[in-house]
Amino acid sequence: MWQPEPGWERLPTGPSSVGAWAADIGGHRVVVKRFERPGPHDATVLDDPGHPAYWRRDVDVAAS
Repeated sequence: MWQPEPGWERLPTGPSSVGAWAADIGGHRVVVKRFERPGPHDATVLDDPGHPAYWRRDVDVAAS
């Protein structure tokens, strides 16, 4: 499983992500955010595109 590099700074996140980290990569400050599809025991709102906690929102925005 993917793990952040040593020295990356953990950032606070909401229920729609596995975690986020800030890092200096190639002289640039970047944020790396990891997502995971909700499982059968997670809140159903995570799968609702109209809900603020929708898990794919950041992915869809980045891809547009």
